[in-house]
Amino acid sequence: GPQYTVKTAIIFMFMLIASSIIGFFHLGFNIALPILVSLFCLLCAWFLYPLLHRWQDFDYVRIQVKKWIFIHFMIQLAIIIGSLQLPI
Repeated sequence: GPQYTVKTAIIFMFMLIASSIIGFFHLGFNIALPILVSLFCLLCAWFLYPLLHRWQDFDYVRIQVKKWIFIHFMIQLAIIIGSLQLPI
């Protein structure tokens, strides 16, 4: 159902934070990866959490999903930036 889906998405955001930290330490990504991914994943979880209780309000869900889509693209961009070898 909708609540299970929102909970799964929030758990996935925290798993993505953990994998970015592991990727930084073990796979040689730059420091931007865990910082940016953590920032955008926490922001995404912040927008997803209210959906647990207001998933029946269609207008509210549409507004939140539009915000979430933008943040999702920012997470992908953060992963791309984090995988580049920057001269820092």
